Parts: sequence; C-alpha cells; structure tokens
Amino acid sequence: MHPAVEITGLAYGGSGVGRVNGKVVFVPFTAPGDVVKVRVTAGKKGFDEASIVEVITPSPLRVDPPCPVFGRCGGCQLQHIEYAHQARLKEEIFEDTLKRIGRIREALFEGPVPSSKSYNYRGRARFHVRGEGWGFFESGTNNVVDIRGCPLLLPLLNRAYGEIREALTGPVKDRAGGADINSIEIGLSPADGLIVALFNLKRGPSSFDWKGALKGVNGLKGFEVWEGALRERRRVLSHGDVSINYAFEDIRYSVSISAFTQVNYDQNVMLIRKVLEYAGLTGAEKVVDLFSGAGNLTF
Repeated sequence: MHPAVEITGLAYGGSGVGRVNGKVVFVPFTAPGDVVKVRVTAGKKGFDEASIVEVITPSPLRVDPPCPVFGRCGGCQLQHIEYAHQARLKEEIFEDTLKRIGRIREALFEGPVPSSKSYNYRGRARFHVRGEGWGFFESGTNNVVDIRGCPLLLPLLNRAYGEIREALTGPVKDRAGGADINSIEIGLSPADGLIVALFNLKRGPSSFDWKGALKGVNGLKGFEVWEGALRERRRVLSHGDVSINYAFEDIRYSVSISAFTQVNYDQNVMLIRKVLEYAGLTGAEKVVDLFSGAGNLTF
C-alpha cells in the first residue's frame, strides 16, 4: 500500500514533511504543496522516512532540475524548487530550528540576501573515484554517481575536471601505473588560477609522472598528491603554487586547498559586507572572533 501524503513544509536537510495517519513522514525531493504517493523506507518511533512512488499533484513551487542525475546524486536536495522559494524555505527552516532547539521565540529576520547566481557559482569541489566511475556520492551511500560535469560549478572547474579525468584514465594510466586515486579536490584561487589535490590510496613511493600527466590542464598553477587512508594521510608531492589567494578591498590572504573556505566567492563578499554593516565598527573597539577558521571574517 502506498499512502498519499500532502507535503506541508521542508525540514533541515531538504526533505519534505507530511503526515500519514497523524505520524510525521519525511520525503526527500518533494516540495511544499506536493501531493505524493510514498513508500515507507524506515520506521522510527516518532516519524517515518519515505520515498516518492508517484507525484499526484505537483507543487506550484516545482521546476525542472537542470542536472540529469538530480535525485541520485547526494550533492543537491533542492534543484526541483525555484531558487527564490529555496531561500524563503531555508529561512523558515532556520527560524524553526531557533524555536525548537534554541528556545528563541521572537527572532527578527531581514529578508535573505540572495546569490546573484543559482548555478555556476561553486569555486571548489571534491570528486570521488571508484573504478571507472568519477563523480559525487549517491544520496545516502558511498556509491559514486558518474558525472561529466556539475551545473553548480564554475565553468572553469568543470573544464578542469574533464581535463584531469582525461589525463588520469585510459592509456596514460595504463602505461604509467600508480595513479590509483581515491578522490580529487579542485579549487579556484580567484586571483591567479586553479589548484588540485589528488588523494592516492597507495602507500610508498610512486613512479607516476603527475607533472607530465597534468600539464594539459588549463589554468592549473599547482597541485598536491596525498597518500594513505584518511586518518593516516600524508602529502608526498607538492608542485607549483598551492595557495588559494583571496582579496577583499585592501586585504589579501592565502589558505591551503585543504582549509575550509566558502565555495561561493561572490556571496562570501556579501557575507563580509553584511557582518561589517551589523558590527558598525568605528576603529575604537576590541573585537574577538572565536572559532575563526582561516580568518575570513577576522581580517
């Protein structure tokens, strides 16, 4: 039996929320206003998890997602909802979280500050490699969804991903051996080019010619090679400039590709400006920035 569910809201993580016989059910890839038939996939004490069997009545918030693997790939949850509605729904999720967990009942919100781009904005990404498959993990698993590009990435990153994949597969890999990579991370240094980190599961020295293999990647200014499992990983090779360099007005700073940075460079500038606006600093204050990471806001 596949019960019909009306989706009335969105939960943290992107699943739609409805009820079956009074019990809350979470249904991924639905939108508020949908009426869907569902299959219960997991029963919990206070709620169920379910998957879509059929969309009976689509929500007016729905749009056609541009990504051909949306729904399988675990990288996105909301491409089926128009971007302006996504921003409003995320605000509602945040407000609900403040009320339920923070016990804050009267939070005041300004309108969301939208990104100027809903696609082609990400300045870094990590791709996983399993056999012949290159891409992102499937939703809820460690299986790799094979992709040739991602609509969220800057075009320069998509091009570099294709060039790196071509360079490290097929005859080149077979001749040289040793390019047994587990994942790659590509990051854009906004001021001066691309950086790549390659994670190689093999231990011990490798004779693979990484420099020669990657020489055809346009805009690549440096790369790193790491070996070993996650908790025992060590860098075995660094070539060129591997710093991601940022600028905001008269401030310049550099971070490693392994450091956390905001993936949307333009929206990060908006974030900094909003923090400065709220702080209203005159230059006479002493400011403490706790848990400041790479110093994106501290500077």
